Amino acid sequence: MKSCSFPILLALVLICRISTAAEGIDGKRQQWKKEAILYLHTITPSNATRMAEIQIRGEAKTLRYKVVDEGLIKIGTNGWAYLKINSGCDTDREKAALGDMILAIDQDGNLYENDGHGCGGLLLISSTGKEFQTVQEFLSTLVYTEVFGVTEKWRRLTNETPAPVLRVKDDIESEKKRWTKKTLAYLKTIVPTPATRPVEIQIRGEAKVLRYHINDEGLIRFGTNGWVYIKIHTEAQDDKDKGKIGEIMLAIDHAGNLYQNDGEAESDVLILPKTGKEFQGVQEFLDTPVAGDVTGEMVKWKKLE
Repeated sequence: MKSCSFPILLALVLICRISTAAEGIDGKRQQWKKEAILYLHTITPSNATRMAEIQIRGEAKTLRYKVVDEGLIKIGTNGWAYLKINSGCDTDREKAALGDMILAIDQDGNLYENDGHGCGGLLLISSTGKEFQTVQEFLSTLVYTEVFGVTEKWRRLTNETPAPVLRVKDDIESEKKRWTKKTLAYLKTIVPTPATRPVEIQIRGEAKVLRYHINDEGLIRFGTNGWVYIKIHTEAQDDKDKGKIGEIMLAIDHAGNLYQNDGEAESDVLILPKTGKEFQGVQEFLDTPVAGDVTGEMVKWKKLE
């Protein structure tokens, strides 16, 4: 009986150590997940420094997203998903010991988890052959890896508290402020030359109505030395930007005065002189409301102090 006691005791010690080690790893995995979720709640398109790589592969021109460690996927006009990955193949032994974990957050603060492998980066192949247009399209795409090729589905983490939706709105305001600051600095550098891009002058209809057609930016000249340079950001441009900004119109005149217009600018904007002729001075320009090319809403310019 005594001869059996030592092996049994040794086995119990080993089981205890294995159990303790497993509990230690589980605890560390939960800690990583907790920290990753807190980190994901801070992400917005304007502060995301890493983007998912969009790849086009083969004769079929297959579109796929590749994410290594973490990255932002733009979805449609103002949607997005941000992925955070821990890889069991990480060169950092402590990270590798935690195994594969994949989390994601969308623009509304909803969290998702995937049991796929994180080694070599994740690959998401678009079923439409085009970039994702909805979050649901992103979620219905199986995740597989370049190393293992195993596919796994996303599932929503319903026991986690979503971040406030307002954070997306806050991010838009932050993006607007950033664009405005950068654009005002740009406008202050404008010194018109014969090669400076002019605003298009159009003559329309039997009445020969004269109007200025602004697309992105351009110069309007007044008389001999007067001018105003306009820079706009339209809703149509948002698809090309990192984050949704919306409609902003800024201008500077020959005296260095800065102006802003809060009118609609879904695509281009139109300015229709009341006299039917080209502007003869800055005040005439300022007294003429801007018409959105889509909505037609008329809004006047205001001077920025």
